[in-house]
Amino acid sequence: MTVPVARRARLDLVAAGARLAGAGLILPGEGNLSVRLDDELLLTPRGADKGRLRPVDLVAVAWPGGVLPPEASTEAELHLEVYRRLPEVRAVVHAHPPRVLALAARGRMPRWDLLAEGREVLGGVGWVGVLPPGSHELAEGAAGVLGVMPACVLEAHGAVTTGRDLAEALFRMLLLERLADLTLELKR
Repeated sequence: MTVPVARRARLDLVAAGARLAGAGLILPGEGNLSVRLDDELLLTPRGADKGRLRPVDLVAVAWPGGVLPPEASTEAELHLEVYRRLPEVRAVVHAHPPRVLALAARGRMPRWDLLAEGREVLGGVGWVGVLPPGSHELAEGAAGVLGVMPACVLEAHGAVTTGRDLAEALFRMLLLERLADLTLELKR
């Protein structure tokens, strides 16, 4: 028996949230994830513990042109702007990876060229300076950078990765944190 696409997407988002929390890349209430289906977006809810989500907790928004409900993620506009500008993107992950943040606090970036996977899967990492969380300016800045490369660091606010599916966006976030760890190790 096959699982309907929207149900599978809900299950995958719940699992991805648990994976990010298990990897220490988000704390309860942090981060947000989304998937774009043909006629709707599925977003994580504002302030929820992404490591303990249930499929019913996710927020559905008609695509294109749906109105964001108040329970949608604080960074929902960022997700929408990415999907508007980049039709090939089907998933967005925003997390607060501690090693990426440690580098950013020093004005440095993860060295994406330290691993073959970094070169092949990321091909670069962009930078977005400090902008107010949840703002239109942050959404535009991140979407602009993500139009050039699939990962960006948000100064003092974490990182965002994109993918053709949720598995790819999640892998890119995990890889970004691994590269940040290796970059920090090089300086020790």
